[in-house]
Amino acid sequence: MILIIGGRCQGKAAYARRLAEEKGYRILDGQQEAWQPDTKAQVLLNVQEWIRQAVYDGGDLQKLEESLFFDMPELVTLDEVGYGIVPLEKKEREYREAVGHLGQRLAAEADTVLRMVCGIPTSIKP
Repeated sequence: MILIIGGRCQGKAAYARRLAEEKGYRILDGQQEAWQPDTKAQVLLNVQEWIRQAVYDGGDLQKLEESLFFDMPELVTLDEVGYGIVPLEKKEREYREAVGHLGQRLAAEADTVLRMVCGIPTSIKP
């Protein structure tokens, strides 16, 4: 699996879409589609949005994580949300922590981790 991380609007999704297009992969985008545990795709974009849904709507975050790791996609994009000021709102802190923890698990399982900055991918894990 390839994990692509970076700040908001740094080119993660565009880069992932190019890679997916080359391979003919099916794409699910967390900004456009609700998470369905039985939906299969090789590319998952904006996974942080499904985490946000689970945190704010009382969804099952553990079930989301289990389904991600049960049928591991080929490519995942995830925003880095841990930089900056710690939010005052409890739900925002829960969301931020959940994204950070999932990012650590995904990075540990990934064969490759790329960090996108200004549309430029940098390898941080071979």
